[in-house]
Amino acid sequence: MTKSDSWLARTPLQVRFRDLDAMGHVNNAVYLTYFEMGRVAYLDLLGLDDPSRSYVERFPFVIAQVTAWYRSPAVLEDELEVRVRIPKVRTKRFDFEYCIVSGRDQRLVAEGMSVQVGYDYETGTSASLPQKLVDRIVELEGSQVLEEV
Repeated sequence: MTKSDSWLARTPLQVRFRDLDAMGHVNNAVYLTYFEMGRVAYLDLLGLDDPSRSYVERFPFVIAQVTAWYRSPAVLEDELEVRVRIPKVRTKRFDFEYCIVSGRDQRLVAEGMSVQVGYDYETGTSASLPQKLVDRIVELEGSQVLEEV
């Protein structure tokens, strides 16, 4: 699915009772929260977790799209791991890719992706990503993730 085979951020997740639907499976909408938890771990790797900086400085982008593919059900007893990487970065956007596996048997539970777009909070329009952010992504993932527009 990506040019890279490594997952830089790996976050363990314990399925909670409140995550379940009436059938005893993790509800489909909960997977977006699981993706978010993995995304936050990756953002920490990028160095965006400095609380002395403003929200706008720390997160110069918004999420434009999220997609999930459900591969097998997760249940209350499952201990999951969400894995995250960035397979592609452009001038104004970058993608996160997600993989959730069961810790017991490494069974694939869900896959997903999200598109983040550079954003100017003052004008409410898209903007180029800060070069410092692009450089840090390339430092972590390698130059193969750079995609010309």
